[in-house]
Amino acid sequence: MASAMIVALTPVLFGPGLAGADAPRVKWEPEQPVLEAEQPGRILGVLQAPAAGPSIQGVTLELLKPSSRAERLLPEPWVRSASQGRASVLAHLTTGAKGSFQVDGLAPGRYLLRCAEQAWGSCSAELFISLEQPVHRLELEIRPRREVSGRVLNEQGQPLSQIFVYVAGLDQGDGLNAIHSFEEPAWARTDAEGRFSLRDLPEGRLYLQAAREELGFSELLAWETGESAELEFRVASNRQRFSIAANTGRIGVSLEFSPLGPRIARLVDGLPAQRGGLQVGDLITAINGRPTRFMSAVEFIARCRGPVGASVQLDVLRGGRASRLELVRETFNR
Repeated sequence: MASAMIVALTPVLFGPGLAGADAPRVKWEPEQPVLEAEQPGRILGVLQAPAAGPSIQGVTLELLKPSSRAERLLPEPWVRSASQGRASVLAHLTTGAKGSFQVDGLAPGRYLLRCAEQAWGSCSAELFISLEQPVHRLELEIRPRREVSGRVLNEQGQPLSQIFVYVAGLDQGDGLNAIHSFEEPAWARTDAEGRFSLRDLPEGRLYLQAAREELGFSELLAWETGESAELEFRVASNRQRFSIAANTGRIGVSLEFSPLGPRIARLVDGLPAQRGGLQVGDLITAINGRPTRFMSAVEFIARCRGPVGASVQLDVLRGGRASRLELVRETFNR
């Protein structure tokens, strides 16, 4: 295997007379081991305005290599995700005349191509390069960037500042959480009047939430992209409930997040989850009656915590069979 290198490409032109600044250009990022000159993978295409409008020259596209991990990112902005959970930017492509673009030298695997410049709008395509199908031709269409605004209030109707508002889930029509590991979570933070504006939102039915980890979590609000709406979230201050110092009881699980929700990845020997009958691979569909499909890891773990000796109720799906377990939290000092 050759070492990582920057690959110089000779673009294939889409029309006669293209040269210099009119030709599509590629700038590779350094230290990317999947890029080699002899690799057969090729992506070429055209970028167009909405509704099959004119092609657009001079737009920068990003080519990314998604993580091989299947779970979604933790959506809260205060959570630092592991680097292997994010996508690697491989190259930046600048469209040439008639919106043309091309990139060569790609190893087999999964890739994501998207607009890198916010001013143009949004566009993206996911594709898989294989030895059987090394060449992909794309027609990308720029879509208007979607946004929603609103405010966050406390129980008394007063505005809350410095509250995070974020996309916790995305349903594209199949009832699953379609947020992928390569996607950056969309989020905003409220101002002094409790107002926020979320931009660059994906298409589909979004599940939005407002929260601050030490304060509490709002209910999820569903919003269809394309709808005009002014959203309002209520966050009930419950610092005692979500205080780590006051809630040292645990059940002893590690999680992975699938499109169906949180699954048990590991059980701590001797703690309530293992003794109570949970198994690796179990899907947790609800915690204390609150559905988990679009619940973030931080909220799930916060709701697993509690006072030592207090119980937590989990709805579990295993092999198509549903059950309900009640576990008593214990101190975990290991």
